[in-house]
Amino acid sequence: MATADFLVVPQGLPDPALSLDALSADAASFAAMFDGGRLDESLDLEGLDGVVIVDRVHVEAEMRGRGLGPLLVAEALHRLGRDCAAAACDDSPLGTSDCADRSAIRRMIRDFGFGEWRDGLWILDLATTGLEATRQSIHEARLRSVD
Repeated sequence: MATADFLVVPQGLPDPALSLDALSADAASFAAMFDGGRLDESLDLEGLDGVVIVDRVHVEAEMRGRGLGPLLVAEALHRLGRDCAAAACDDSPLGTSDCADRSAIRRMIRDFGFGEWRDGLWILDLATTGLEATRQSIHEARLRSVD
């Protein structure tokens, strides 16, 4: 039906870039966000330094259009992002070759309030975002679609 992979890079990890590189090629693309053990200062984030990375969201073709992707992302960011400064995602994850898939990914990224940072990476400041309102509207839309 639907699967999603999220990575949490905690505050104080000695070398996040090395750890991400060891996980996968997809995860390695997020290494640019770090300068040593801290978030790159060009991100201009306040507070905590942890990051939730939306590594992969996959919804089977027959289940698309039902709001499962946004629901998975909203719930994961709500739960995993409590001690993090930001969430990050890639607008063209490896293995995404279909233009329709890329278009849907970008639409979801924008709907959540992610801002384009650089090299296809998008950042969501969890301290200033309306994530709870977005999460609530996703749940309401999902309930309406079930009726």
